[in-house]
Amino acid sequence: RNQCPGERNHLWRTMCDHGLAAIFVLTAMTSSSANIPSALDVKFPLAYMQSSFVTGHSDGVDCPGQGIMWQTLTSEERLDRLRRYALNSTSFRGGEMFINTMETAAARADVREMNRLILQVAEETKTGPFYGFWIPSRLPGMWWPANYSTQPDSYRAKALMSNGKPWVQYPTGCATSTSILNLQGTDLDITNTEVVSLAMQNLGQVLRADCYPTTDCVGPLVGSYLFSEAALTPPYMPFSTFPYSAKDAPQFGNVSDLQPPGIDGQPPLLRMGNATLLYSDDKVVFSFYQGPKRTAPLFSLSARDSFAKYCTSRGHPNVTTLPADRNEFNDDDHLVSLPPHVKFVPLSDTELWSLWEDWVMQTWFDYCAVTIATVNAAQAENPYFGGAFYFQLAGWYSIRGRAKRPVTYQWRDFNDTLREQVDEVVAQWPNYDDMNPVVKGQDLEMFANASWLSGWIHEASHGVPMIGVHPPMLTPREVRDRYIMASDRHHHFVNAQGTMAREIMESRDKIFGAFSRAAFISDPTYRGPSVADTLTVPSFAQMWNYSTALLKPKIVATLGDFRFVRFSDAATPPLHDVFEQLFRELNTTA
Repeated sequence: RNQCPGERNHLWRTMCDHGLAAIFVLTAMTSSSANIPSALDVKFPLAYMQSSFVTGHSDGVDCPGQGIMWQTLTSEERLDRLRRYALNSTSFRGGEMFINTMETAAARADVREMNRLILQVAEETKTGPFYGFWIPSRLPGMWWPANYSTQPDSYRAKALMSNGKPWVQYPTGCATSTSILNLQGTDLDITNTEVVSLAMQNLGQVLRADCYPTTDCVGPLVGSYLFSEAALTPPYMPFSTFPYSAKDAPQFGNVSDLQPPGIDGQPPLLRMGNATLLYSDDKVVFSFYQGPKRTAPLFSLSARDSFAKYCTSRGHPNVTTLPADRNEFNDDDHLVSLPPHVKFVPLSDTELWSLWEDWVMQTWFDYCAVTIATVNAAQAENPYFGGAFYFQLAGWYSIRGRAKRPVTYQWRDFNDTLREQVDEVVAQWPNYDDMNPVVKGQDLEMFANASWLSGWIHEASHGVPMIGVHPPMLTPREVRDRYIMASDRHHHFVNAQGTMAREIMESRDKIFGAFSRAAFISDPTYRGPSVADTLTVPSFAQMWNYSTALLKPKIVATLGDFRFVRFSDAATPPLHDVFEQLFRELNTTA
């Protein structure tokens, strides 16, 4: 306790005060390493492929499904792919590296082998090692039922149901369709220092670069940590869980927050309106992308204590309960009963709600900081690993301070004419609240100030940027895409927010990246082939010109390696040549 540094984040200070986690003293003192690993020959702009490899396969883990969405590659198949990346068949020099699980010796050995192959190919080809963006989001010892079913209730994060009762949260499920993508605030109660300490100790043990026996850890990783769409609160899906869907597993706690259902099986009427209609309208506040404030997993007793302590530090010692918005709950007062540590607070009390918003942002940031400190400490002796990147969708992260000052950005109209918006104050844009999803917990400027963050990758694609944009029944698909990309909403989320994000990153000597979309925009009104259809060459170039080229990123990410990378001697993939041409032009400009 005497060794705890004084200037650390709130969660850190709390843990040190309670003497719970000696490991964090080491991790924080070693987490200010270089943003880019010293042994990697990295040149920017850098292109990387999302979902490039899945490691950590699951022999012996008694969870029925592991969320494996890509084929399992043999060592020879991995070597062949790495060699094709290295030998200039593509500009891609890195990729997302999923770790399916780290629960077993076989899974950890699989991760270790992947990194050995990366360095083997680098030595063979005399090229820089393939840059891994590592996603170990399933916390060892914490995420599968055999773990959390035996843990105390205080370890579980709590949100609130529409009837006011605690909505207990659990880690990502075990169904084969579940994602291995996200670190989330629902995995555990991130305000409970005891469970966070336990989770970080487990994570630090298995992610060590060196251990004996070697089967106890994954060994040295090559690249950086990636917070891939990580968020405090996951997507809001009230109708995809019990009792409104039979496709879930209520035995694992997966139940809807809309309680109780009516005798007709429909959800209760909310004070803010009909939940079914709210979920399907053109507003973001009650949608898949951004749920109500009460769905943030920060309504436990330890969250109450954390909030009260935060308010005291901000000069408000009399705050002793968590706030709730009455509009988000059942309309019938007889169907609502809040826990004693939560009170309804009118939205007109802007001072308290502002405090709550700041605390939510700080709480998620603190948890991410402790996570990356643990990872970097575990890999501290490894010159091939360091830093962290954050990849996030437009509309799933907030820019609060910078948005209050004028910004100048470029966008293209429907006729492909380049436009320049001069000195717009984005915080005054009528739809700015959609740009500040508090329940996601991510203040970009807060992360940008962290010494451990290497860069931010702006997902300039589907989702929030196109909600409420209804293109006429134009054909071909390229024309419909252009209608959406030229819309006021899309160019604010993609171009204005992206421009601010780039300025924030570059002003702090960090790296800004952007996602280059490779599929048609998800337009639910279109009655043609799947939205996952690959873009044609002209439509990919159009998308690039409307967003990627204007944002001037140092990193470009895209999805679907079979569309870009020649993994065999067969025909050239459909987007290989156009990507190479456009990426070279971006490289020349940079």
